[in-house]
Formats: sequence, C-alpha cells, structure tokens
Amino acid sequence: FPVTINQGNLKIYHQQFKKMISLLEAGIESQTAQTRSLKNVITLMNIKYRQARVSLTDLLQNQDAHYQAELRTIDARLEILNYLLDYFKLFPETSCAFNR
Repeated sequence: FPVTINQGNLKIYHQQFKKMISLLEAGIESQTAQTRSLKNVITLMNIKYRQARVSLTDLLQNQDAHYQAELRTIDARLEILNYLLDYFKLFPETSCAFNR
C-alpha cells in the first residue's frame, strides 16, 4: 500500500533526521578525541614497558582499549551511512539538503 506523507510530516522528519546525524557526528568527534588520547597513552606505555616499568598485561589492556575506541568510531560512521541509505530509500525524490 502506498504511503502518503504531507509536507508538515516531511519537514518534521527532515529535522529529526538532521538532528540525529548531528548527534552521531558529535559522537564521532568525541570518539576520535578519545582514540587520539588512548594512542598517546599507548606510546607512553610502550616506553615504560621497554624500561620494565609496566607489565605486558597493562600494555595489552591499553592497546585493547585503543582498538575498541577505534571500532566504536567505525560503528558510528557506519550507523550514519546506514541512516543516510535508509533516508534515500524512503525519500529518493524529496528536495532537501541531504539529496540535492
């Protein structure tokens, strides 16, 4: 059955979509900052490990935290792409900033 959407509902949907994308982008920025910070920690931990000041377990835990942060960033980017694809499937010909 065909779904009809009036202009008012469409405008609301566009605003919500834009807000959601903005929130995800802010999350990505936060994750990127955390990843950079963890990378710096790993660099310091490597130096300390070579000096026998920290254990291998501590080094590996920090590396794991770094890689988990990178994966969360990738997941957030993938989520944005999925939302965009869903949006374009639903509104392939609707004129707005996302599909011009």
